[in-house]
Amino acid sequence: YLYARAITPERYKILTTLTPAISLCILAAYLSLGDILAALNSAEVHPQPMSDPNAQLAAFTNPDVAEAMHNQIEDGLKEGGVTEVTAKYRGAERLEKHDRYAFLRPTVIHATDPNAALAKAEYMFPFVSVVECPQAKMIKTIGPTLVCTALTDNEAWAADLVEAVNIDRLNIGKVKTVQLNWLQPHEGNIVDFLFRSRAFQNQPPQPV
Repeated sequence: YLYARAITPERYKILTTLTPAISLCILAAYLSLGDILAALNSAEVHPQPMSDPNAQLAAFTNPDVAEAMHNQIEDGLKEGGVTEVTAKYRGAERLEKHDRYAFLRPTVIHATDPNAALAKAEYMFPFVSVVECPQAKMIKTIGPTLVCTALTDNEAWAADLVEAVNIDRLNIGKVKTVQLNWLQPHEGNIVDFLFRSRAFQNQPPQPV
């Protein structure tokens, strides 16, 4: 079984400095999933002029930040059992650096050890680490998870996911990370997370 921690493709167009890290849990039999994800992420996603309305990658306004992330990934790839699947698809370097901005091309990492540094990494660009992990240990291994999407027909396993207290939002089946159902009790507007409601009065209550 595999799990993956990712920046979702739906968030390519959000400014890089504002993009939140989103956890995605993929539960499926291993069928070269790393290669599938690599092809989906990199085949048609390349840096475009920032004025292009069809651009899918956000630019880093500080090129040194992008370079630092790139170097950190390169260091992580030196660990045993960690490989980058994307390189053979994108036909260019991950980092494209300019004088005042830079791009990082989509990157898919495959790791055989959940404890590898890149297995736990999240970056502010389209990056995903696909990690092999025994199913019995997966829920504990993924740790606190904002969004978990499980692709499984195993009802007992789905029940375990429902009971997991470290998963804030759970999707069972082919549900997009950004798909919201406002009838769900815990769905809400971003304002609900940024501000706290508070009662306020500046005068005594009127006599009855």
